[in-house]
Amino acid sequence: MESTSVNEVSSRNFGNTEISALAKPTKELRKIDWHVVKRLVVFLYYNSKMKKTGLATKCNLGYDKCVLYLDWMANMDLIKKDREDGFELISLNHKGMEIYEKNFKDIL
Repeated sequence: MESTSVNEVSSRNFGNTEISALAKPTKELRKIDWHVVKRLVVFLYYNSKMKKTGLATKCNLGYDKCVLYLDWMANMDLIKKDREDGFELISLNHKGMEIYEKNFKDIL
């Protein structure tokens, strides 16, 4: 078998599957921590239009984990993402606000 560097090889064929040597696997949540979802929903209810970095910091989450939860919440149609001045701003949509009012309003 001949030796090749990573820069020379961008992909290899294994049977019918082509695997890229430089491709990163996408991460996704394995299980939902409902306490994290609650923190995000409550914080977004009181602080609309937050950047992801600030939201992660205020909710005591790592940025990568916060982005995973925000993607999940977007798939569940709980948040909306707006672009202003080149930044993505996160806020609760109508369904997210209903969830806060039905489930979390009396807890605090």
